[in-house]
Amino acid sequence: MCFSEQAVTVIKNLNLYRIKQCSIHDLITSVCNLFDDATKEQLSVADYSFLRFISSEIGIPQYYELLCRKNKVYEGDYNLSDLLAVVQDSELIVDDDLLLHRYQKHVYDSFTINCQNRYFLSAPTSFGKTFVVYEIIKKMSYENVVLIFPTIALLGENYLKLLELKNKNEFWSDYHIHTLSDEDRVEGKNLWIYTPERFMSFIDKHNNHKFDFIFIDEIYKIDNQYIIDVETIGENERDISFRVALFDTCLRAKDILLAGPYISFPTGNGNRSLDYFLNDNAFSILNYNEIEIVNKFCLPVREKHVYDFDGLNFAISNKDKFEKLYTILEEIRKQKEGTIIYCGKKIDTERLAKKLIKNNISKKSDSADMQIFINHLSDVFGADWIVVNALKHGIGIHHGLVPKYIQREIISLFNSGDISILLSTTTITEGINTTAKNVIVMSNYKGIKALKHFDAQNIAGRAGRFNSHYTGRVISIDNDFMEILFEDGECLTHKSYDSESIKTDVDLEISKKEFLSLKDKNRKDEILRIVKESNIPNDIINSFKTVSKITKVQLFNKIEKLKTNERQKIDLFCKQLTYGSFNWDGFDVICNLLVDFVDESDLKSLMSQPISNGHVLLTSKVYFYLNQGIMGVIENEKTYYKKSTDSAVREAAKIIFNTFRYQLAKYLGIFDLLYRYCISKEKGINIDDAIGLSILIQLLEYGSLVDKAKKVNDYGVPYSIVKYYETEDPRIVNGFDAYEIKVFKQIKDIL
Repeated sequence: MCFSEQAVTVIKNLNLYRIKQCSIHDLITSVCNLFDDATKEQLSVADYSFLRFISSEIGIPQYYELLCRKNKVYEGDYNLSDLLAVVQDSELIVDDDLLLHRYQKHVYDSFTINCQNRYFLSAPTSFGKTFVVYEIIKKMSYENVVLIFPTIALLGENYLKLLELKNKNEFWSDYHIHTLSDEDRVEGKNLWIYTPERFMSFIDKHNNHKFDFIFIDEIYKIDNQYIIDVETIGENERDISFRVALFDTCLRAKDILLAGPYISFPTGNGNRSLDYFLNDNAFSILNYNEIEIVNKFCLPVREKHVYDFDGLNFAISNKDKFEKLYTILEEIRKQKEGTIIYCGKKIDTERLAKKLIKNNISKKSDSADMQIFINHLSDVFGADWIVVNALKHGIGIHHGLVPKYIQREIISLFNSGDISILLSTTTITEGINTTAKNVIVMSNYKGIKALKHFDAQNIAGRAGRFNSHYTGRVISIDNDFMEILFEDGECLTHKSYDSESIKTDVDLEISKKEFLSLKDKNRKDEILRIVKESNIPNDIINSFKTVSKITKVQLFNKIEKLKTNERQKIDLFCKQLTYGSFNWDGFDVICNLLVDFVDESDLKSLMSQPISNGHVLLTSKVYFYLNQGIMGVIENEKTYYKKSTDSAVREAAKIIFNTFRYQLAKYLGIFDLLYRYCISKEKGINIDDAIGLSILIQLLEYGSLVDKAKKVNDYGVPYSIVKYYETEDPRIVNGFDAYEIKVFKQIKDIL
């Protein structure tokens, strides 16, 4: 459709929208198409005035600003006919002359001073939810704020972003910014940036603390039915952490914003648990799922056919799935556009990279930034690593077992155009912003399970970026992705408000009686009886809320019954930790003690599997990690298990970033607390004076014992930079390669 025909369509849709016969989604879609056509036309002054009016009328003046940038037109010259648009746009300006779009402004305006403000926001990935949160904090002048993000990567990115704001903007300069759960300074204005686990750890130490405002991102993670799959099981067994954090949030803050993308709300006679939660805690729904700021053109490719699709013209003449992909990529290459290719498994991204390299599909970049990054990875991980080889051919690999500083640099190179193809799993859907115009879907699976409607929407949502594109392309090859994308979505549920759900012992603690079955009520009474009989103090039994109280009682009973020689080995282990030494025998005893209480299959296997020297497998993994970091674990995998570099890096990353950080740190934390309590009882000393495992736990969770090193490690930097911040030894800086020097300067300037 040409520009003038599309303009007529927009006018018709606008009039129909005004009489409620056209949805806002269809109206915005037609406007996106109009602006897309406008970038290909020679426009008159009248055309620009019309486009200015339309963008303002639908509440997204950024469309017109983007057009002016693309066409290199100065937009400061106003005609009288533009006056209405200018006035409308001015209503969307907030503090510091910042321009929101109308739907962001609706969220912003929903927060009112001297009222309780609790909202559940669902909106597309391009909406800009976190961006609005920063503006709400400024508007409301909150003094004590918590931002809860699902991953350490998002925590680190927001930490650096807020440090930059603190250095540049007077409003933010008064805040103390915290990311570590053991930081005690809480006077004045505070901003905590946490994962759910760190939030709960902070609450364990500050049980009476209240907050002015709490924001929880990716709130759908309270429900594993939305997300669980084999590929991401290390992350997604954390649903209980999200539910417990949400429970505490509702008790500790007057104003709350819960946010997520494309969340389906209950309708009809389906599961009403989310409704019950929202009503019980006085939340109002802000549903902007229809406000897809960047339009999506969707194309399933299956048959041999000539396709003419949104400016792409290609002929499919081969039945082979990968030949179809090569044909499409060659056509996209002519347009000089970025492409994300979704793969169902981590290993599939690496296999596809090898196929693309073999067929010479992508192009090599000669940029200096690309070259110093490749040189760095080659020296640290080895030139035979598929991530390195892919980068040499202009291809990025992005999945949960690629270390996060490498993930972030790959995204940066992709956005700059040095990488034209990005191969990814669903990691690309979690707070990652790219300039991809195209998303090609190679599988309608996530791990071994079929994608759900929610997953498909999130993947498709990565096609096109607000303020870079008006439309994005979603192309699926030989799969049922489009059918999933356009089916009805499942509703988000909340276990604590569903009487028919199977609840863990922890869920029983945070569920009201009316949502418990008779069996649940009996189990809850039994837990109360066992806990009461244990005589363990409340502050001990209520710590680590994501672990059952019965588990704590049973573990404490086992600790009290340890044999003398076992106690001696554990005591020696704890003492030697303070000197930087690792006692294998002592850690074996702890593993043998904990293994019966561990639910996670990977950790349970590591704790129980013997190796040739008589110790358990986990002991050796922890030893190599403590001595040489991730590279120690990688080398162990390659040397002793004869694994390839690709396989060794995946296995090491899985162990460190999932098993150690979330699972092992949790169980060792519980053991440490109960063990020190046992010692304090026996010796009549304060529990804080008993030697325990805090050093080991910090190293597993944070990767360091030094606060500044912990924070840069959270953000994601090469391991040599973390080592520098542990010692601040200038000799380490002298050994940095070119890439490490670049990152070090960036971090140093902000810190």
